[in-house]
Amino acid sequence: MDYMDYVTVKHESVLMESQPYLFIAPAFSGLKEGDSVIVETSRGEQLAKVNAVTTVNMDDEIADFIIKSTGAKSPLKRVLKKIIYMDFEYEDDDEQSRDDSQT
Repeated sequence: MDYMDYVTVKHESVLMESQPYLFIAPAFSGLKEGDSVIVETSRGEQLAKVNAVTTVNMDDEIADFIIKSTGAKSPLKRVLKKIIYMDFEYEDDDEQSRDDSQT
């Protein structure tokens, strides 16, 4: 049996209308409700917001039950990365500093 994080997310492009989708992440990934993540989908990488995370030690039968009961497609796609907005803010601040130094 392996530990996995089962993560439900809503896609950010249609957050208010979106149904939750089930993904997997490495166990104890540190993801929590409200985190923005990049997920692997059939349409490529997509931005999504975490609804819930459950870390479970389960065998394949239990995993299959969860997948079937949630209507997810098997095999589950992965959460690829947690988005850290501080990275983007830093880039903006750095760009502003360059603009200020040129004037």
